[in-house]
Amino acid sequence: MRKYTSFYTLIGQLKKAETRQAPADQLQFLPMFLKNRTIDLGKIISQKSDLNALLFDKNRDLILKIPLGISSYCSGESSLESKSVRGYIPYDEKTAKISFEFNGRVIQELTIPPVIPSLIIPNRFEKELNQEKVELKWSITDSQKMSFVSKVFFSNTDGKSWIPVGNRTNTNAMEIDTRNLPGGKSCCFAVQISDGYRNARVETNRFSAPEKPPILMIIEPIAGAVLKEGELIQLHGQGFDINSQEPILDNLLWESSIQGKLEMGSSAHVKLRKGKHKLSLRLLETNKDIVNSVEVEVV
Repeated sequence: MRKYTSFYTLIGQLKKAETRQAPADQLQFLPMFLKNRTIDLGKIISQKSDLNALLFDKNRDLILKIPLGISSYCSGESSLESKSVRGYIPYDEKTAKISFEFNGRVIQELTIPPVIPSLIIPNRFEKELNQEKVELKWSITDSQKMSFVSKVFFSNTDGKSWIPVGNRTNTNAMEIDTRNLPGGKSCCFAVQISDGYRNARVETNRFSAPEKPPILMIIEPIAGAVLKEGELIQLHGQGFDINSQEPILDNLLWESSIQGKLEMGSSAHVKLRKGKHKLSLRLLETNKDIVNSVEVEVV
């Protein structure tokens, strides 16, 4: 079996027709976006399903038959008229048509456009990005005049990792608030488009962006909580490094406005005296004072 490294994620629903003229079953799915993945295709193909995707080449010769997962939206509910569909379809450059079979009957066919769309981003960024908002634009050239869905991504690791920006869009522009993005020395945006199957992707030029300070989150106790004196109180929180997209669990100090320093760590149990406490979680060993607080009352 050929080894595939790029796969589409198919997400959709299988539902009964609303009219007598329509087929007994219909498959609806979102435009598929291509992504490099490590997937055990042999394991997927060996599974059994009532719904399968059949990949054909231009001569109608079968390339692959891929089982697709079907599940009810509600656990234990099998009588709903629509069901969730999810599966992985490998990218094969020879694919010219995909037939979807349910219980051995073709319920839908997807013809693959022969033309790969061309995508251009006209934005050119300065070496250092200091704008709080950016309007990213892109244009699509396609002789088939297909409709496209676009996704925007951002990388602060020179394209080694990506985070999605905003939601899918049918437009060719997006206003981006850069205050919510991580910083780094080699950043860029990318746009990926899909006509349903055919994809195109392009990246902007590289630029640097200011690194963002970490944020701290206090999960327990919640603000305004009324606690009892003498009882062990759960303290639970953590930090988050926006630039590395990693949690921070070390060098965290819990403090009380009444009792001073309490405990170190993301989680702790403490006893508090009566009174109105301002509980603070502080990140140590940084060049900035990173702290978050909640007010509670102990009675």
